[in-house]
Amino acid sequence: MTAGLEPLARQRLMSHLTLDALAAFCAGQRAAFDPVAWLRRSDADGKVIGVTAQYLAMTSWYGHHTELQSIAETICPGISNLAVFNAETRLSGLDLGRLSVRARHPSPVAQRAPAGHAAASV
Repeated sequence: MTAGLEPLARQRLMSHLTLDALAAFCAGQRAAFDPVAWLRRSDADGKVIGVTAQYLAMTSWYGHHTELQSIAETICPGISNLAVFNAETRLSGLDLGRLSVRARHPSPVAQRAPAGHAAASV
């Protein structure tokens, strides 16, 4: 029974502050892309960064498709498979729609964060 609640519990962990920090990181990376920063960040944020990289690689607006796909596969092998991507997204609790909006339209605080860092840590 608790296994069914696990994704819901993870969704609660993905707070607005955490999502804002991740979106700020993505916005900074869009302007000044550094693949090493993504891999460093994955050390702390785990598969959330892999899911984020795969999602952004699939968008038409972010850019850096090849690099993001490689980063995603390094962090989460097999994530280019849609079933794996969907499962990892559910487990992460990541709201991709909200991430997309916030990464495309970062807040003024997020815009001041260095490209390799977010306004607040995730």
